[in-house]
Amino acid sequence: MTPAADHLRRDMLIAVELIDPVTRLPVFRGVQLDAAGMAHAPLIGWSGRFVWLAEGERWPQHFDFNPGTAPYEAETFAAPPPPVPPAQLPADQRLQRFTLHPTVAYPFGDDLTVVRGQLRETADPGAAPIPRARVWLRWTDQTGLPKQVDAPHASRTDSQGSFAAFLRLPAGARPALNKGLVVAHIMAERGGQTRMTAQDVPDGRLLDLRSALA
Repeated sequence: MTPAADHLRRDMLIAVELIDPVTRLPVFRGVQLDAAGMAHAPLIGWSGRFVWLAEGERWPQHFDFNPGTAPYEAETFAAPPPPVPPAQLPADQRLQRFTLHPTVAYPFGDDLTVVRGQLRETADPGAAPIPRARVWLRWTDQTGLPKQVDAPHASRTDSQGSFAAFLRLPAGARPALNKGLVVAHIMAERGGQTRMTAQDVPDGRLLDLRSALA
């Protein structure tokens, strides 16, 4: 280890890793991450992590993510409670990981099952869209005893109620099928209430819903 790297490790206050839920890789190019309460911008390490150096007793209040033109939602991430003093925080607890939310413009590729649609208050075409709702896919695994399985990542509707929910079936899974389609449900949660709609989906392909979900 070089003296410069050793000095950086000693002075590092906290690091943040932004994760793409599709590729599972860090995101750092073309995006911006700010820490409220810190005077200086972060450094970006070779690993793609955003690194803040110690600034006396300062500690981030929260992290503001600006995607720029990247296909992710802008959002605010909570910071962990500050240790007293910050220098006492063990090195292995100085890394925070946050998973990003792809927008409907995200290029999902051909190996994922993706459902794009819109969530509205009623079935009326002029009904108000529902923003900030969680939407995900639920499928039935027939490996062993049949069981319903939720996709590990939930989409979130934007200001127009649009969402892109995706599913990657694990290796060896035996999903329930109906005429070659995976038997699934679209799950939507808002304000602690969850609704679901039966929707068979093509494995490894994109499905654009013709009508909004009410």
